[in-house]
This record gives sequence, C-alpha cells and structure tokens, in this order.
Amino acid sequence: MEDTSKTETFIMDCAQAEIAAVKLTHREAHIVLCSFHVCRAFCRKTRNPIVKNYLCRLVQCKRRSEFNFYFRVISRLDATVSQYLQRRWMHRRELWAACFRDNVLTFGNDTNNRVESSHKQMKRYLQRSDSLHKSMLKVYKWYQQSFARIQQEATIAQSRCFTYPCSQRLIPIIRLLTPYAARKVIREYERRRWAVVEVESFDYVFFQDNGNRVEVDLSACTCTCVTFQTFGTPADTCFWSISESHILQLTM
Repeated sequence: MEDTSKTETFIMDCAQAEIAAVKLTHREAHIVLCSFHVCRAFCRKTRNPIVKNYLCRLVQCKRRSEFNFYFRVISRLDATVSQYLQRRWMHRRELWAACFRDNVLTFGNDTNNRVESSHKQMKRYLQRSDSLHKSMLKVYKWYQQSFARIQQEATIAQSRCFTYPCSQRLIPIIRLLTPYAARKVIREYERRRWAVVEVESFDYVFFQDNGNRVEVDLSACTCTCVTFQTFGTPADTCFWSISESHILQLTM
C-alpha cells in the first residue's frame, strides 16, 4: 500500500468515529462527507417530496446565495427539518455543502459509493460465520483472482493501438496520463479545435465555448471556465490553448 500521509482529502460517511480518526492522523487533510449519505440522512426527516428535493439541492448547489435561498424555502415548508439542520448540520456545513468547500481538492468526486461497491464484491465471498483465518484466506484468494483478471485485461488493452491527431506540445502531457484519461483529453482537444477564437496573444487566449466567453492565461495555466474555477485543476480549455497548429499522430 502506498504512503497516505500526504492525502489532501478524505471522502467518508457521516460517522463521527471515522472523522475523529482521520483528524487524529491527518491534521492538515480536508474532510468531505459523502453527498449521497448526507442527502439520505436529510430525507429521513421528512416525507414531503418537495422538501426532499430542496434538501438535495442544498447539498449540491455551487453558490452560497442559492444555499441561503434553499434553506429559507425549507424553513418555510417544514420548520422541524429546519431546526434539525440548524442543530445538527449547519455548524459544520463546510463538510457537506459543496458551495462552502471552494479550496478543497476533490476532482469532482463527492461520494464514496465507488469504494463501497468494491466492498460488496468482497462480501460475496465472506459469511458472518467465517472465522478470522478463514476470512483472510478467502480475501487472499479473491485478491489473487482479481489481480489475475486485471493483468489479463491490461494485456488485452495493450494489444489494441489507436491513432489520434494530437498537437506536438500536448504529447508530453498526454504521456503522463492513463490511457483512458489521455483519450478523453485528445477527444476533447479535437472538439476544442473548432472553438471560435476572439483574441489570441502571447500569454492570453480569448474564445467562445458553447456560448460562454472563456479566458486562458497561458503563462500561469489558469482559466475562467467553470471546471477550473470549481475544482482548481487544468481544464480541457487549457490543453487546447497551449497546443500548436502542427498536428502529429499519437499511437496509444
């Protein structure tokens, strides 16, 4: 297992014991509560489908003005739910409300259901009556089978070669990505090639993207698009802007 001491963000359930354990071992890390579990905990407090809808919007909205608006609506529709939120959740809203964690690195992921789905695969081989050593043996055999299957899938994937048009300046960045991520970037780059460029200078590019005006700072690799402003990671607009007009063939 790789070193996890530099992990920046933990996404977990709403259990206080888990939160306390992470704060004890990773004092500088950010904690994000799973949006699915938070919405489910909120919706258990009411049977009104309209209130449930606003509760989920409260968790997922990106602007604080929307957050305040949804909370006022919930307070008018159901005072009991509003009091519950104020008593149990509002003092730690930076853990579960998307609009209050602007500087938290999540890469767009706000749920741990993907990890729990892999746990279900393991639980299919285990039973409550199994002893400790029997459970460890089953997990070891399951790991061997899964690892062998992953190796076979990787071998099959490596035998497939695809050729994509790619900019010369984009190739060093593409080489650092996984094959799946590289294909996504190249396909998005191909679409961005037809964006309408308004102004292009040495350090800045201004163009229209799906009706939105986007500005890219080439020297700092920053962008005014929604992806960069929300997640703080280089977006496809940045990849498109730093590329040159000379097209090469990249085989993956």
